[in-house]
Amino acid sequence: MADYSRLWCSLTAIYSTPWANCVGPCDKNPCLNGGFCTATKNDSYNCKCAGGYSGENCEIAGPCAKKPCQNGGICTETGNNSRSCECAAGYSGENCEKKLPCPPGKKTDNHQGACCVFPFIYKGTTYNACTMADYSRLWCSLTPTYSSSWANCVAPCHKNPCLNGGVCTDTKNDSYNCKCTGGYSGNNCEIAGPCAKKPCQNGGICSKTGNNSRSCECAAGYSGENCEKKLPCPPGKKTDNHQGACCVFPFTYGGTTYSTCTMAAHNRLWCSLTATYSGSWANCVGPCHKNPCLNGGVCTKTRNDSYNCKCAGGYSGDNCEIVGLCAKKPCQNGGICTQTGNNSRSCECAAGYSGQNCEKKLPCPPGKKTHNPQGACCVFPFTYGGTTYNACTMAAHSQLWCSLTATYSGSWANCVGPCHKNPCLNGGVCTETKNDSYNCKCAGGYSGDNCETAGPCAKRPCQNGGICTKTGNNSRTCECIAEYSGENCEKKLPCPPGRRTDNTQGACCTFPFTYGGMTYNACTMVDHSQLWCTLKAGYSRSWANC
Repeated sequence: MADYSRLWCSLTAIYSTPWANCVGPCDKNPCLNGGFCTATKNDSYNCKCAGGYSGENCEIAGPCAKKPCQNGGICTETGNNSRSCECAAGYSGENCEKKLPCPPGKKTDNHQGACCVFPFIYKGTTYNACTMADYSRLWCSLTPTYSSSWANCVAPCHKNPCLNGGVCTDTKNDSYNCKCTGGYSGNNCEIAGPCAKKPCQNGGICSKTGNNSRSCECAAGYSGENCEKKLPCPPGKKTDNHQGACCVFPFTYGGTTYSTCTMAAHNRLWCSLTATYSGSWANCVGPCHKNPCLNGGVCTKTRNDSYNCKCAGGYSGDNCEIVGLCAKKPCQNGGICTQTGNNSRSCECAAGYSGQNCEKKLPCPPGKKTHNPQGACCVFPFTYGGTTYNACTMAAHSQLWCSLTATYSGSWANCVGPCHKNPCLNGGVCTETKNDSYNCKCAGGYSGDNCETAGPCAKRPCQNGGICTKTGNNSRTCECIAEYSGENCEKKLPCPPGRRTDNTQGACCTFPFTYGGMTYNACTMVDHSQLWCTLKAGYSRSWANC
């Protein structure tokens, strides 16, 4: 029966039961203490010893063999019978058996003396010091990423030795420093100064002037040693408040800022008793509180506790009681009324209107006339579909039209003017002139007021790219391109030497020409069995044999 506790091997390439124990120098594993045996060529063996052991059969235990370095320390042999331990952070001693105390700022109440790990991550946030996140005391994680291993922090500030609202800060020497709140002093903020109990009333500010002396800087409206006396409200801020509270200016109500009393949402002048209205208000008491200014006049208090009225347009008088000629807004269609005397006034009319009261609609100026029934004029420039137009257009329409507003918003009309029926013939372009007439810019070869006269070049008599030039009323000449001649450039000239081809129309080589990224100045056999050339400067499959 086979012995599986010894070295063995399979007797087939793929194990299928036939096997046997190996017989050799390593079959009984002579290497001790975890050594690994390897057979050598001379039917002997060699032992690779585990850490800390030596000898032919690993029978000799070295000074590091029994792993004497504790708490993660690393053992290093320094001689036959000597070694040293490299201790992990937080430990010391010959065998790293001593736990070092945590450094300042990392001390905890952990029973094993574990220290805070900084920085550490908790719920996605990185902390570089103890925190009270989700807890009633300062704590820290004992691992770089919090995984339920934590402890309470123990430090000079953890019991908060600073009294009377003082703020504690740990210092480098494992001590602490207290930043005292106003009026307190001492190492632990235990000494109460003359301002400590906040003697200044009604928003007054206390200042220490000596060890046991102080003074109060009172808020507006108060006086006295402790700001306990309420002063009467100054002119313009008096109210009917029973406690004598004054208006606060400016104040904000409903999103609007007011610098004086107002009648907004109320039938009397009132003001807020706070900078931002929050339900605390009072009726104003003063020369304007009954609003003596008539006909929409605005009352303003003056320095002598009197008032002044700023009258609405068309009214005058101390209380705006006098009705002027502009009071009833006689100027129509946006006209502006100006009183020019006791019994006279004038209207400054808006564009497009005239008359004593701007009641007359003026006709549209040339270039802006439309078929709008109300006589509305084109507005230039106007924007339509992202494009700005300075004249009538046929964009998206079969007739000339324009917008009746600066930005097209559905209000438009067909243009009426000398060009709207396009009187310019034969492709001429019509342009309206200042005198409500028009001018035609004729296409090549045509002339006349309406481009109705065909000139000698109108029908383009010059063939093969020739350019026609008018030399008189009924005479012209053709400037032919190379290779053509004749009165109308109708004659094909023979190709000059070096440019002749077998092209049936007699086309000539074009030099230089570009083919395959190369420029050629003569016939070539590139990619061909005969000399050839292109018939155009850039090869585009138009070619012939030379």
